[in-house]
Amino acid sequence: GRLEWDLDADSAQRSRDGALMVLDSVRLKFYPRTGGPSTLKAREGRFSESTGEIEAIGSVVVETDDGYRLTAERLKYMMKTKELTTGDHVEITSKSIDLEGDGLMAKVDDGKFQLSKNVKAVFKDGSI
Repeated sequence: GRLEWDLDADSAQRSRDGALMVLDSVRLKFYPRTGGPSTLKAREGRFSESTGEIEAIGSVVVETDDGYRLTAERLKYMMKTKELTTGDHVEITSKSIDLEGDGLMAKVDDGKFQLSKNVKAVFKDGSI
């Protein structure tokens, strides 16, 4: 099979019932079907093997190989659907546009995303 993601952390502790892995200084690298890899970094994380969900918490930053940078306080990655989601405030920056809004749903494989509400956009360098 093809490598879809790679998870690294400074430390990991399994919960008493074994259902949850608690992580410090999380680094998660995504390898989408098209395009280059993206890297997520966060202060901490929680990984549930049974649900296939990784929750990144605290100063979350996602950087793509094509220059996009996403910041939020928490993001959840679902392994089965290859989606990143949050209900929190999100900021996305690149060379041509700055976006912000509340709530995000992003498809890792095709690079498409949707901000849910309170969306603001600033286009830079006459990129419209």
